[in-house]
Amino acid sequence: MQRLPPTFVQWALSKISSNMKSPTNTLRGQLAMYIMKTFNPPSIHAAVKRLELKSTDTFLEIGAGHGESLKALVEIYHEQQTQQQNLADMSNNAKKASSPSRSLDDASSNMARSTTASIEANNSDAHGNNIPQKVILVEISSEFQRTLHHLIQNEIPKNMFPTPIEVHDTDCKSMTFLEDNSVDTIFGFNLVYFLHPLEEYISEIKRVLKPGGKLVFGCKFGSLPKKGACEVFVNVDRREICMAMEKAGFVDVVSEKVMVGDDNPMMNYVEIRGYKEEEDGLDLQLKSRI
Repeated sequence: MQRLPPTFVQWALSKISSNMKSPTNTLRGQLAMYIMKTFNPPSIHAAVKRLELKSTDTFLEIGAGHGESLKALVEIYHEQQTQQQNLADMSNNAKKASSPSRSLDDASSNMARSTTASIEANNSDAHGNNIPQKVILVEISSEFQRTLHHLIQNEIPKNMFPTPIEVHDTDCKSMTFLEDNSVDTIFGFNLVYFLHPLEEYISEIKRVLKPGGKLVFGCKFGSLPKKGACEVFVNVDRREICMAMEKAGFVDVVSEKVMVGDDNPMMNYVEIRGYKEEEDGLDLQLKSRI
């Protein structure tokens, strides 16, 4: 992956800032989409695998873009299928290795039982992810909407990814199609910079999250124009974003730098994560979270 000087990247993004927020069918819009498609996929795939999704989750991505998070979920699903097939083969091999004239010996029997239990219970990938029961994508750019619909209709047949997928062309400041307390995990990559006023967006996000649900932003602050240099990139300070989340009532708000390959600001990112407080007021810090 080509390494570009941070100062050049910051200057370039400032010139196409509105198209980084919502690409249009123009030269600048095409350039913005090229930059995102070139540098974001490895980062987004790494970010999705850190979400620790559950099979009972409703997953919402705001600012779905090219659909890289959806591709990452398909990868996780395929990993699960491969893992289950390998476990099934192990179980069959253990049965074949036993004597046909008598029951399985203790070792083979234990192995078969253990393998069967793994098939039934261990449907997660190496990062602890499962495929959520529902995926909802929100995207305001008409260019990205077309990309998402093409991806879903032509590149991800149902036998490759059985989870229902919804696409909504709305601003995530007003997600009227979602009920209160209806989403388990909300994810936005390279999005939070554009949410203005941030307080209104976070309030709506909190409304639709279930108690204990999590909000995760992926941010590439190192490649952004400096604060005040561009009116489109509004939220470029991680501390201010964390403070806004805490002010809205999110708990356990943390930010962490995530390395993806090498020390390249176009590849690595900062994860900002917080949780909607439980209704019973239990201290969420007592729970084990990564």
